[in-house]
Amino acid sequence: MKVVRVLFSVVALLAIWSIIALGQSTLQGGDNISNAFPIPFIPFNDNGTTIGYTDDYSGNCGPAYGAPDVVYAYTPQYYDIIMASTCSGSRYDTRLYVFEDSPDNIIACDDDGCSNEYSIYVSRINCLPLEVGHTYYFVVDGYGSSSGQYTFDLTLLTPVYSLLQGTVTKSGDGPLSGVNIRVLQDGYIIWQDTTDDSGHYSAEDVNLGTYTVEASKTGYITQTSDPTYISICEPAQIDFALNPVPPPPIGIIAGYVWESDVITPIEGAIVTASPVDTNLVTADTTDSNGYYMLPDMQTVLYNVTASFPGRVSQEVQDVQVNSGETTTVYFALEIVHPPCIYVIGDVNNDGHFTGLDVTFSVRVFKGGAFPQYHCDCPPGSGNIWYVAGDVNGSCSFSGLDVTYSVRYFKGGPAPIPCPDCPPH
Repeated sequence: MKVVRVLFSVVALLAIWSIIALGQSTLQGGDNISNAFPIPFIPFNDNGTTIGYTDDYSGNCGPAYGAPDVVYAYTPQYYDIIMASTCSGSRYDTRLYVFEDSPDNIIACDDDGCSNEYSIYVSRINCLPLEVGHTYYFVVDGYGSSSGQYTFDLTLLTPVYSLLQGTVTKSGDGPLSGVNIRVLQDGYIIWQDTTDDSGHYSAEDVNLGTYTVEASKTGYITQTSDPTYISICEPAQIDFALNPVPPPPIGIIAGYVWESDVITPIEGAIVTASPVDTNLVTADTTDSNGYYMLPDMQTVLYNVTASFPGRVSQEVQDVQVNSGETTTVYFALEIVHPPCIYVIGDVNNDGHFTGLDVTFSVRVFKGGAFPQYHCDCPPGSGNIWYVAGDVNGSCSFSGLDVTYSVRYFKGGPAPIPCPDCPPH
């Protein structure tokens, strides 16, 4: 018994010396499949180093130039779907691959499937099915001739694990950051976030099921994906190419403003356009040729008005603007004629209708002085006459108006103005 204890102590000291000499943790992976470290169950975690091991295998992903490798073996008792990785703490450029039963049957291999704080080139094999009745050899190797400390993890993928990811770009351009991504199921938001600087989003740990994904950003047309089923071994990749919201279709309203009596342009006339039933106004002023132009008009109905001092404003209603076209609207403005301002019967223009006006009217028809006030009646007709003397509504000044005035002052009917130009 004493001899056994002494031998055990010697072995222990040698092991400790080996660990100190290498400066590493215990070497747990086997050197090849004949002495592969047996994995008792999954989940499984181990760590060690490939330094000092032999380069036995090369896999089929990434070059191998003498990198040493270690081997783990697992014989499942049940059908499993797993994830194998060196992601969590490996400190060198790893490669990871799997044999089923022998090195002649490579069923999975990964070079740079993940990264960590020590290395951006570490490995992950995801959604690997393991069948009962087979032995699986997991080989932790290196890229080229790389070697070093590694971690090795096996994880069972359960029905709660799934992945939904994608990239959003601007249609015909590069990645689009800050896009609102919403994952919906039966109308409810299951997950939401925004895309990163590379336009990428990743919704991990989404329950298995059927989802739609919505991508939206101000200034772009929102897109919604078709319903997509997500399973643990079928991570969904849903990409979007968003189109900017197109500017509203526009057209132009343009034309000329002229005098109504002669084709003479009016410079400085103001032309305004307002969409029907709104208070929005777009305006322009005519140039020396009487021309105006109102650009960037939406394709709706407008009321267009032209105005100029001393001219009667004119409006054209329900002007239709068509996208990419110029709608022409012409105006011919009439001169504003001042109203006739007078007192009916005030022939002598003293501001009152009295018997003196009757006397003044008699003198007019006997060759006396003409009445002082005269007016263009109707306005714009060019018919200028002594409108204040018309008291019988005949739109003329004659002796009948004298008779009518006398009757008025004797209690007859009240004076009647010309209906075409009543007094103001």
